[in-house]
Amino acid sequence: MVARFFVFFLFAISFSALAFAEDNPTYQAGTVHVTSEKEGTPGDGSVFVTVIDLEKEIGTSKSTAEVLDKSVGLKVKNYGGLGAYSVAMIRGASPNQVSIYLDGVPLSQARSGVFNLGDLPLLSLEKIEVYRGFTPPQFSSSAIGGVINLVTKKDSADKTFSSSVTQGSFNTTIADVMATGPAGPLNFIFHAETGRSDGDFSFKNDNGTPFNKTDDSWDLRENNDFKYHDLLGRVSGQFGGAKISVFENFYFKDNGVPGVGANQSEKASYEITRNVFDVNVDIGDAETDRVIASLGAYHLLTE
Repeated sequence: MVARFFVFFLFAISFSALAFAEDNPTYQAGTVHVTSEKEGTPGDGSVFVTVIDLEKEIGTSKSTAEVLDKSVGLKVKNYGGLGAYSVAMIRGASPNQVSIYLDGVPLSQARSGVFNLGDLPLLSLEKIEVYRGFTPPQFSSSAIGGVINLVTKKDSADKTFSSSVTQGSFNTTIADVMATGPAGPLNFIFHAETGRSDGDFSFKNDNGTPFNKTDDSWDLRENNDFKYHDLLGRVSGQFGGAKISVFENFYFKDNGVPGVGANQSEKASYEITRNVFDVNVDIGDAETDRVIASLGAYHLLTE
């Protein structure tokens, strides 16, 4: 009896499924292709890389150091306000284990290996590439912590002109002008930026006694002013199967050194002058835009 009931039960299920299938016919849809653009990762695809698009950051960030401090795995130690001495640490590595490049040209000093992020104007940059824990082969020297490559704005086939002036607290002013476009067989870009600030913000001075609150007072930061000038130019052109690009960047900054809060310095200061000259020749097929060989030479002067 049990066996017959079981067989009848299976037959009933099969008949119900067949009847359901006839009442609800199935349709086979065509093949659906889902595509998406792959995010660009410069250099070696196996490297853990972050590319920061500065078009989205300008207006929300005041400095290159502030932009970098938002990157995952990277910490910026800032010793003051806008324009102050700042260093980068990647994944806990010390600042002298992180190399800084400008369009592939090393900026870190051979003596200490530490580069001041406060000496990097933001408006002349197009993007920043952060390589964590590895140095790709296109860079001249290796670094344990990683590499930060600053990529400047590129020339354009269309003529453009832009300028801006920004003002803020503590008598801060930043102005820039940029022109780009074709000039006969050449393309060019010119960018000039200048800025200044008094940096005289108020701070709580503990008078060198952090555990004694009775002698604390609010003071103004002294000798914390700075001014800088940044000029960038690039000319490029296609000559047969070779694309030649000439790049020049001049930077000057005069910065006060205020010292510690309890004993501020009134006259100490430092000046930096940096000049980067770079020539690149890409040899390839102009129709397929494929580069067969690339040659480059640069000169870096820092005082």
